[in-house]
Amino acid sequence: MQLVYRSDKVEVYMLKTGPLLTNTYIVRDPVAMEGVVVDPGGNVDDIIDAIRSTKTTVTHIVSTHGHFDHILGVPKLLDYTDALFLLHEEDEPIMELSSEYCRYYDPSWRMPSVDEYPEEGDIIKSGSLELRVIHTPGHTPGSISLLLGKVLFTGDTLFKGTIGSTDFPGGNWNKIVNSIIKLMSLDDDVVVFPGHGDSTTIGFERKNNPFVREILSYKV
Repeated sequence: MQLVYRSDKVEVYMLKTGPLLTNTYIVRDPVAMEGVVVDPGGNVDDIIDAIRSTKTTVTHIVSTHGHFDHILGVPKLLDYTDALFLLHEEDEPIMELSSEYCRYYDPSWRMPSVDEYPEEGDIIKSGSLELRVIHTPGHTPGSISLLLGKVLFTGDTLFKGTIGSTDFPGGNWNKIVNSIIKLMSLDDDVVVFPGHGDSTTIGFERKNNPFVREILSYKV
């Protein structure tokens, strides 16, 4: 577990989990000691240890999309917590397609029930935290990003130096183009925590990411 961001109102811890080293985040209100787990990709015992060591009451588990490496740890984490599980409705079929991969890595894996379907503009509240849902389809139809002040969790839509692939079932290049344009409307100093790899900022990606630069060149 690594503390990757801290302010007076929020702490963000990151763990590398599962077979694809997914970035799993514990986003925590340090006063109320409540928080959200984003993209539990496996290694649930490690996630639970992090929850215990930070004394966090998890209110929500959010998967930014339905691919196996972002949902693998959901069922066991739901067993440990009283949290609600959130996944965009358009990605429920993607989760079903991913179930075979989940069971390959964890034979006891079972399909979790989705408690809430987050939509564009919804606010996920935990303690004093308010994470705004941004629908960012393209990698999958129901991919979402989560904005909390100057912190953005992008799942597999935007990475440092690249963007999400669109060659999986449900992927769509035109949609991810529009999603990247939407994210690039945010301030340069917004810190980006992607689903894999290193953190970055909107400003850095606007200037240095070749895919983002090409996409922004489409705009008239």
